[in-house]
Amino acid sequence: MKILVFIGLSLFIVIQPLAFWINAKKAIDPSMPENEIKFDEEYMVIKVLDHIQRIPYKDIVRVVSKPLLLVVQPDDSHIYILPQRVLGNEKKELFNYLKTKII
Repeated sequence: MKILVFIGLSLFIVIQPLAFWINAKKAIDPSMPENEIKFDEEYMVIKVLDHIQRIPYKDIVRVVSKPLLLVVQPDDSHIYILPQRVLGNEKKELFNYLKTKII
């Protein structure tokens, strides 16, 4: 009986935190590929590894500007969040450009 209690307690004290730590380590793996997002004259271009997706501006559903980020929603299931630290001083200019293209 004491062995079952010990196994039961170790499940919550040792095994569960260890599993959580392993999954968290996978989530912040530095070898993950970086996404590249470009905005040209006709398309929003998204590149991940060798896959390139071109989204016409007419298909973009919404663009929202917040104080520290820019949110681009090309469809109902995808949202791209571009933080201020990535955009720098170009955030307002990019927002205005996208607003003119989406119309």
